[in-house]
Amino acid sequence: MEPAKVIETLWARTQGDEVASEVEVPWTSVGADPRPEWRTGFVEPM
Repeated sequence: MEPAKVIETLWARTQGDEVASEVEVPWTSVGADPRPEWRTGFVEPM
């Protein structure tokens, strides 16, 4: 994935875009806490 595309994805997440709900699923499904910080894309799950 190109760096520019990553930026766009992160930006979309901060805007509460559809992207946010899509990327939340894998994190929560593996037992990760759905923290608000993670939804913004600035804090990655360990």
